[in-house]
Amino acid sequence: MDLQHLVAVHFHRGEVITFTGPMRAEKTTHLINLAKKIGKYSPYRAVIATNHLNTRDTDKEGNPVILSAGGERSELVPLIIDHKNPEELLEKLAEENNRDTPDNYGKTGPVDVLFIEECNFFDSKFPEVIERIKLEYPELMIVLLGLNYNFKKETFGIMGWANSNFTKYELKANCNILKGNYHACGMLTEYTARLVNPDKVEGYDGEKVSVIDKFGKKIKDTFTFDPIFSPTVLPEEKDTEDNEKQKTRLYTVACSKHHKLPYKKEALEIESFIKNQLISRESLPVEIVLEKFEKIKYHDQILRYLTEEKGIKYDNGVLILRNYVSGTAHGNYLPHPSENLKEGIYKPELRNLLLSEAEKELLKKLGWT
Repeated sequence: MDLQHLVAVHFHRGEVITFTGPMRAEKTTHLINLAKKIGKYSPYRAVIATNHLNTRDTDKEGNPVILSAGGERSELVPLIIDHKNPEELLEKLAEENNRDTPDNYGKTGPVDVLFIEECNFFDSKFPEVIERIKLEYPELMIVLLGLNYNFKKETFGIMGWANSNFTKYELKANCNILKGNYHACGMLTEYTARLVNPDKVEGYDGEKVSVIDKFGKKIKDTFTFDPIFSPTVLPEEKDTEDNEKQKTRLYTVACSKHHKLPYKKEALEIESFIKNQLISRESLPVEIVLEKFEKIKYHDQILRYLTEEKGIKYDNGVLILRNYVSGTAHGNYLPHPSENLKEGIYKPELRNLLLSEAEKELLKKLGWT
């Protein structure tokens, strides 16, 4: 897919475009190349925004940079936006439009192209922000980049809204799982997978899998596929060529044949039972669920996952359905204002069993704990 025609910004004024796909699909590489061509060889000015959950992309001094998985680095310094307060983008974009000091390509405002990285991490207010930007800057070309699916093969954050409403460029990557002969599968795929090192967490162990990492090194029989009850959003530890095997979790790419999500079947079975029971009753004692599914391994972790992510609420020993309202974005459903997602979660201490000390520290720095 040739994306170079997007350098001709005058043909795409007022458009919103998405680059989507799994990890290692070179979304950021395309961004860096396009921003460079626009900056160096066109009369237009581009800026790049990302959010503070982009924990891998910093230089040696800790300053934010835009860095691809292959090591390419953008010359533009990114705007950092709080993922929970995407309204900050409006303020920073206004500042950039009035900028009187040259960027690294020698250009000052106004902005012609806005690239936004890691859109899948922004919260549900993000679509409204984009609509406001479109109204305030009708000539602006906007490019949204983000993962199409999370590791559970579910639409990731607001990317379902973005991909269904705007011009979509869907990129794919090659399956990095090693087959029995320790050769990479290589099939094109749209799915991201997440592996976990069972030696670094207390809460789960599984069948070992071999993989080729982003630096081309083969990691044999160290990791296993992360189970469905693992937290959906976990910022990745910073990359170095030597630390991939030492990570608690490793993101990779897997085709339909090799992608696995342990305990998905069991989670669906428990979720269906609870929701079917709640059709005819207002609440369901948690003891009934635990007794019925006592033979399923990790049933406690599955129940914790369901109360965090699947619309089931734990309240004083019983399970009830969480209240939802329609969101502002197509396909989005948001918890009712009366719902507090940080309260009523069944055994939240179970979540910590699935996290390494490094991950707990990272989440603490980001204000997630």
